[in-house]
Amino acid sequence: MSDEIRQLDDCLSVRAGALYVEDCAAEALAARFGTPLYVVSEGQLRRNARRLQRAFAARWPAELLLLPSIKANSSLALRRILTEEGVGCDVFGEGELEAALRTGTVPGQISLNGPMKGDGLLERAIGAGVRITLDSRAELERTAAAAARLDRRAHIRLRMRPDLVGHDEPSEMSPSGVSVRDAIQRYKAGIPTEDLLAIGEREVRDPNLDLAGIHLHLGRHSADPEVWRGAIDSLAELLPQLRERWGGWTPRELDLGGGFPVPRDPFGRALPQRASAPPRAPDIDTYAAVVCEHLAARLDGLGIRAAEVQLEIEPGRALYADAGVHLATVGNVKRQTRPRSPGSRPTPRTPTCPT
Repeated sequence: MSDEIRQLDDCLSVRAGALYVEDCAAEALAARFGTPLYVVSEGQLRRNARRLQRAFAARWPAELLLLPSIKANSSLALRRILTEEGVGCDVFGEGELEAALRTGTVPGQISLNGPMKGDGLLERAIGAGVRITLDSRAELERTAAAAARLDRRAHIRLRMRPDLVGHDEPSEMSPSGVSVRDAIQRYKAGIPTEDLLAIGEREVRDPNLDLAGIHLHLGRHSADPEVWRGAIDSLAELLPQLRERWGGWTPRELDLGGGFPVPRDPFGRALPQRASAPPRAPDIDTYAAVVCEHLAARLDGLGIRAAEVQLEIEPGRALYADAGVHLATVGNVKRQTRPRSPGSRPTPRTPTCPT
């Protein structure tokens, strides 16, 4: 048997024809723990967190905060590892908020997102000192009321829907070919621009609210770094309008969400718009360069010093996707030649002889 080792990435390798996760044989793990089994490399998870931190921090002149989404992997053990790495957390709803808090995540490094937040959830977040991303004008009033009941000041951001002008290429999430621009506008999360511009200065200056910044999120619609450039352009078009309406208000933090792919990116390979996609997506340094350099330049053009604005990103897939594997046992194999399934290759005929 060959002793050749073929390294697939930092944590996966094939040794003598067998899959290994770090130095653990996948077959031995399956035998020990049974299947189906999720195997995650702690080392790879830590390396990914540090790569993301380095890539953006090296290019951004102010503070950087990683807020990886807990929905990308809700294991409390993995969340505790990320807490040890000093990164924050993007949460949605009561359960995810409690998971983040109970695994030691610093409350000020938690972002509570989502389009539906009950009064109890708002009060829990405000009381704990969690930053809250508001998703509608109605939430602004409700959050101010919740903070007043607690005699606290709520740390808030407003979530916009970026308008990606010119990005009419098909979304990689859409089998029907909906464009990236339309897909983002159709998604329920985010405050429509007309609603944002209808918010008055008195509302954002409420003494129970601390409006720290603006939030946006793209999702995994495209691996093209230019999509992030388009989102930043949309943000830059909106900020001067908000400053004018809100008496010179200037953001202290900008959260650009996530959607970054992993280099070995399998997403949507069965979709026609991904059929000819390159085997590897750009690395995280490429996205960091586009985001940081373009955002700093656009802020500078608005008279906003990037060195005074905290940058936040919410990687999910980019952090977890290549940190583990799913092991399963093949229980049965079925073969069929007729009738042929749609789209499959023709099955060669086998000649028969009469008996």
